[in-house]
Amino acid sequence: MAGYWERFRGGPTRPVAERVHVTINAKGVITFNRNVRKMLGNAEAAFLSFNKADCVIGISPAHVEHDDAFPVVDRGNYWLINAAPFCRCFGIKVAKTEKFTNPSLDPDGTLRLDLTTTVSAAVRPRKKGFNG
Repeated sequence: MAGYWERFRGGPTRPVAERVHVTINAKGVITFNRNVRKMLGNAEAAFLSFNKADCVIGISPAHVEHDDAFPVVDRGNYWLINAAPFCRCFGIKVAKTEKFTNPSLDPDGTLRLDLTTTVSAAVRPRKKGFNG
């Protein structure tokens, strides 16, 4: 069969109560939902780390008073970390908002965000019909 199949990597839509939702945008802002906040122990700040070999961002809970800690900002329905300095330092660039498809917690309590397995979460205007 001739042709090329492109697999959808976003997965099915899960109930809101079960979702683990983390995104990063072009400005270096990492946003996440309540479930991710719980995974991080409801910390008010976080340490950011980067594994260059695997292209994985690590987020671990921290005390807000620590000089290297990034504040976790409460926006009501979601939380964010302004990671722009971190992204600049490690050359992390995304053109548009990207959703991490498989965020996971490692045994040390670090949230692992794999930059090689993201999908676009950018909002696009609706089109009439399919234009491919």
